[in-house]
Amino acid sequence: MKTYKVKGYNVGFAIKSDGDIVSVHNNNNNNSGIRGIGGDLIQAAIKLGGTKLDHFDGFLTGLYQKNGFKIVGHDSWGDDYAPLDWKYEPVDIFNPQTSIYATELKKYTDESQIPAELKQKIESYKNGKPDIIYREL
Repeated sequence: MKTYKVKGYNVGFAIKSDGDIVSVHNNNNNNSGIRGIGGDLIQAAIKLGGTKLDHFDGFLTGLYQKNGFKIVGHDSWGDDYAPLDWKYEPVDIFNPQTSIYATELKKYTDESQIPAELKQKIESYKNGKPDIIYREL
């Protein structure tokens, strides 16, 4: 893979030979003045050949959708594959900026109408166990 970094800052991304964008990061402290540049990093990655990515459903969902990445698949959370340092913070499954299920859930006016599979997703997301989302341009 080829790595890209903003000179003088711990900010950057990598692109694998197949166009997979990985390791998009801004690891600067809040005092560095570099904040809210996720969209710029993604656009730079696209210009440099990035065509696909994956992520845990959550705070990156809206960003990737806004930058043109369409969902091509997803996997349910698997405890056996959880990152060692995963924080298990709840994900708002009802917010379209943080979940791919929000739009579908808005169709139901009563909780009793929600299919069992979606009820399981709601519980999983409450427990900080979101799906893994695969996207492509």
